[in-house]
Amino acid sequence: LEGVQDVFRNWFLCLRCAGIGTLIGAIPGLGGTVVDWIAYGHVVQTAKDKSQFGKGDIRGVLAPESANNAKEGGGLVPTLLFGIPGSGAMAVFLGGMVLLGIEAGPAMVSTNLDLTYTIIWSLAIANVLGAGSCMLLARPIARLTTIPFNLLAPFMIMVVSFAAFQATRQFMDLVILFAVGLLGIMLKRFGWSRPAFLIGFVLAPQAEGYLNLAVQFYGWNMLTRPGVLSILGITLISVWFGSRSRRGETKQVSPDTKDFAENSSKLIQKPQLAFLGGCIVFFLYAILSNLQLSPLGSMFPLSVVITTLGLCLYLISTLTVGRIKTPASFDPEHDMGPPPRSIQNSIWANAGWFGVLVATTALLGFLLGSLCFFVAFLKLKAKQSWRMTMVLAAAALVLLVSLTNLLLVELPSGLLSLYIDSPWLLGRGS
Repeated sequence: LEGVQDVFRNWFLCLRCAGIGTLIGAIPGLGGTVVDWIAYGHVVQTAKDKSQFGKGDIRGVLAPESANNAKEGGGLVPTLLFGIPGSGAMAVFLGGMVLLGIEAGPAMVSTNLDLTYTIIWSLAIANVLGAGSCMLLARPIARLTTIPFNLLAPFMIMVVSFAAFQATRQFMDLVILFAVGLLGIMLKRFGWSRPAFLIGFVLAPQAEGYLNLAVQFYGWNMLTRPGVLSILGITLISVWFGSRSRRGETKQVSPDTKDFAENSSKLIQKPQLAFLGGCIVFFLYAILSNLQLSPLGSMFPLSVVITTLGLCLYLISTLTVGRIKTPASFDPEHDMGPPPRSIQNSIWANAGWFGVLVATTALLGFLLGSLCFFVAFLKLKAKQSWRMTMVLAAAALVLLVSLTNLLLVELPSGLLSLYIDSPWLLGRGS
């Protein structure tokens, strides 16, 4: 009942974010990948009091959930009218329509209008039934939070690694997953926006493809077209509001923290400067690599890299000679004082366990590597008995084998496959 009251108290926010979700859902290629982040960023930027976000502010829940529920309705627009799925779920839905002999297109709003309304009302009723089911199951679902995290963590790491392996089904998928995880830790530590990184990662292929098409069709005259000017204007306004919001976050930092950061030695800035230095080296390498491409092929990546390189140099100047102006200038692991050793080492220790799974996979294969990872994690990290360790490791092995055979996946075999010829043992499926 309190949740329902919160919706009515923030009805305008829910409507705004529902509109955002509908628009993003109607854009092919986006779908549910970024809509939650965009809605959350919107509510944070438009809120007058940002101090409670991340600490239980209900608006941080209402905004992404409103957008998430609305995106499916928006995704039906390109799916039904043009046969272009707006998200992964819509792609599955479109495949089901094809199997039933239903052809998506303009006919869905003319000759097949009754079927279109059936789909729309089915989606609406499904949302109502889903919400009611969640209310009924809230209490047993909430009991999952009583399970110690050390017992859930190995399952989460295994499932995330298994899902990441589906990208190209090569061992390097796991290496890239581990590397991006480390990058995410650094982005969080130094105040860089992880949602912005995620959105850029998802949108980059479409943005590059459409930019190349626009240049081929219109040349540089495309910059004078009304649609392009509108998008550029919206982008500049968003950046301006975002920069103001970041300055506002800095103003909310306590005076003691500011004084401590401003009066501290250059040693505190070394981790941030080292991270920036690594980014600059990477961007310089990217520039040299793109110079070997054709002008059309290098146009988009060069523009992104050069812009980001300039921002890194600007941030270095604010760290070394300027006053602290952005949250990225703070290093929480130093500026807030030395935290307890258990807290300070927990993030890197957990990242290390992720590396253990990657290393054992490289040596033993994903199946045996996961089994060894489970045993080591549950005994050394979770401090479980041998009985509990064996039960959970066996459950994880059964789950992994079931997923492998169900999806017909050939898991990474590792170096052990060079000496032992056992397809099942090495996780190659049955």
